[in-house]
Amino acid sequence: MEIQSTVNNCLVIIEKRYQDQNGLIKIDPTWRPEEFATLEGVIHSAPVRVENDRHREVVGTVKKGDKVIFSYGVIYDFAEQPDGDTPVYKNLVVVDSKEYWKLDIGEIFCKITEAGEIIMITDHVLLDLFHGEYIGKSESGLILPQQKTDHLGIVKGIPEDKKLSVRVGDTVCFEPKFAQRYNILGQEHIIVPSRRVLAKL
Repeated sequence: MEIQSTVNNCLVIIEKRYQDQNGLIKIDPTWRPEEFATLEGVIHSAPVRVENDRHREVVGTVKKGDKVIFSYGVIYDFAEQPDGDTPVYKNLVVVDSKEYWKLDIGEIFCKITEAGEIIMITDHVLLDLFHGEYIGKSESGLILPQQKTDHLGIVKGIPEDKKLSVRVGDTVCFEPKFAQRYNILGQEHIIVPSRRVLAKL
């Protein structure tokens, strides 16, 4: 039976609910399950229509077969969590014994094309952590001591159809209090609203 998503909702297929292995190291995801919830899946059904809400501006599109990265709250969200028993997942849909996960398109951070390009779906920028020394300069040109780098990142993904002054590969500064940190694509990344990117270096 074919199933179709409704307004804003997607259905995704995932490999497994929690990531229990990192290379050769086995992980017990029951200890802190929110940290190991699966964040990656493939779109089975895209929404017939997309509407923005007041919290998330959707600027991209998805289609069946797209590989996407999404919020941990999609998997780690329970309708019931009885003690000593299997939780009832809020977003789990089972049809003909096959599992699908329902998510609002606003919960998708990005899609990854076959060429490996990262395209943001909501109005956010994906950043690599900035590693190395950052030496600041004063307005008079004097070299300042080494600066903290928790406000710096390297652009890895931007929205497809939004005009921004930054490009993939740029080093930018942003407002750290608006940053989310996620372990995705094999390493830690920063996700920040595009309006919170202050400048590029």
